[in-house]
Amino acid sequence: MYFEGKLRLLHKLRGLESLYDVYRQDGRNAIDGIYSSHVSTTKMYHTFSTKAKVLEWFHGGNPLSCFCIDNDYHVIHVSVRMGDCLEMKKDDNEDFAYMSFTYNIHDLYDCETGVHYCKFRYQGTATAKKSDLNFTDYALMLPFDRKGEFLEQYTLIYSDWEVLIGDENNVKGETPLSEELYTDLLNGRVY
Repeated sequence: MYFEGKLRLLHKLRGLESLYDVYRQDGRNAIDGIYSSHVSTTKMYHTFSTKAKVLEWFHGGNPLSCFCIDNDYHVIHVSVRMGDCLEMKKDDNEDFAYMSFTYNIHDLYDCETGVHYCKFRYQGTATAKKSDLNFTDYALMLPFDRKGEFLEQYTLIYSDWEVLIGDENNVKGETPLSEELYTDLLNGRVY
């Protein structure tokens, strides 16, 4: 049990380091780009300037800052500037716009060194009064790009360091241990 906790921590740290290295080497500057002038920051999520920019980043395989509403982890939302969504307002009190994305953990599911990925789909855009929304979690959508082939597969890393996991009943949880990486150690064959 002691070693399992240590292996989980090691696995998380190495996984995040390897993701950072891949994005840093990528010409898109995805990690640095999330703080670029295309995005204005708020406390726990970013607000993109236009819906078109969000869709460009989504289809292009760039990371997106997102959030959950009412503990619904099956729908992820990305904030977009209200000025780009004025035609959608139903009420003068609405002051917040967001784009929603859904996923099915069985659709193009892939597991790479313990990180679970699946296909995400754009669901639509909505407006609301921000004070009426119950923000429950914040996350970063990270893309899975296998040798230049991007199929709109993403994973989620939440602000509490939990991640997207491939379990139908519980899609958010602790980073699972990738047993294939530690088979020798778990079987007691340490050299």
